[in-house]
Amino acid sequence: MTIVTPVHSRKLEHDILTAVHEAADLKQCGHGKTWDQDCPECASVWREERIKDLYKMAAKYGFRLVPRVGEG
Repeated sequence: MTIVTPVHSRKLEHDILTAVHEAADLKQCGHGKTWDQDCPECASVWREERIKDLYKMAAKYGFRLVPRVGEG
């Protein structure tokens, strides 16, 4: 048996606003760099997420992405 808990839009909106405010209060990323500094760790996480999104989008339209081997 599955129990479904209704989500109230007011609480969801409040949670989103709270998360935005908390993110605005942060002075640096989780790796100790301020937001105006380059952080290779954050960039690699962002890059991996975008690659996953590209694979999903390609599959949605019937394509398959194939990584290149031996570049250069």
